[in-house]
Amino acid sequence: MRERRIEPAHIIWVPVALVLLTTLGTLGFVIIENVNILDALYMTVITISTVGYGEVIDLSHAGRIFAMLLIALAVGTVMFGFSVLAHYVVEGELAKLFGGRRLERKVARMEGHYIICGFGRIGRWVCLDLEKAQVKFVVVEKDKDALLRAMGEGYICISGDATEEETLRKAGIERAAGLVATLASDADNVFTILSAKEMNPNLYIIARALEEGAEEKLYRAGAHRVVSPYRLGGMRIANAIVRPAVVELLDLTVFDKEHNLQMEQIHIPVGSWIVGKSLVESQLRSRYGFVVIGVRKEGGRLIFNPDPALRIEADDMLVVVGDREDLTRFQKALVLGEQA
Repeated sequence: MRERRIEPAHIIWVPVALVLLTTLGTLGFVIIENVNILDALYMTVITISTVGYGEVIDLSHAGRIFAMLLIALAVGTVMFGFSVLAHYVVEGELAKLFGGRRLERKVARMEGHYIICGFGRIGRWVCLDLEKAQVKFVVVEKDKDALLRAMGEGYICISGDATEEETLRKAGIERAAGLVATLASDADNVFTILSAKEMNPNLYIIARALEEGAEEKLYRAGAHRVVSPYRLGGMRIANAIVRPAVVELLDLTVFDKEHNLQMEQIHIPVGSWIVGKSLVESQLRSRYGFVVIGVRKEGGRLIFNPDPALRIEADDMLVVVGDREDLTRFQKALVLGEQA
């Protein structure tokens, strides 16, 4: 059974109803008691407000019956107004109404962003890292407590069920670059991916798998990457035992954002001075002090430990390891179109 919902339009109708009652009462007293409009308006106001202060009209029997009906309608309207207001205050709907519209306007201006479906433990860490990387994103969450936590972190949030197309549409899925499905169940993640792919076939989708065997279903639904936290956690613990030096290097270059040594991917823009040069001709090691450990070509093929004679092309993605400042200097040189 659906919970009865009070729509925002109900708030607007309360003052509208009071204006209509005032107009009706004024006209009624003018017609019934044959008085001028000002006296009729005054009588209507003190009747609706139930203050009973200084009647200016000697009411006939018909006038008294009309006044009682007016009082009943006014009291009913005011009581309904209080109930609507109480609902919005208690349930937080008032803030949601005005704040939600502001957020919807923000989302409407976003493009190339990511949609994070679910703000649980995994979703929260995804948001933290995306915020550090200055990647635009929107959180979609239907649980009120989780939604309040996400809003408390200052994130742009959409309240709703991510498996429903209308919610995804509010999150700007047609303009989004990607979607992260970290909902409470694998079934919900599958439904979300299916809806998302139908609405935006070019969407890059990453999903979290909970149960064994769910990864294949998520891939079939349209996910490009599927992460199993339990399997990944087990592998990481095992590697910490068997290959502690490798894990330490990964911690320093990938997970520790405060360390100067970083592993990063760098996109080569069209028209850059480095396009057409080989790795050895570009002199990246001598000029910028970092090492190219991989090159992803435009078609998605990743070349590990590339040959120094490999030529760099537009839209290549260089996977490099080096000092944070050197990487920043190289990225600025790519944007400015100059060799540093």
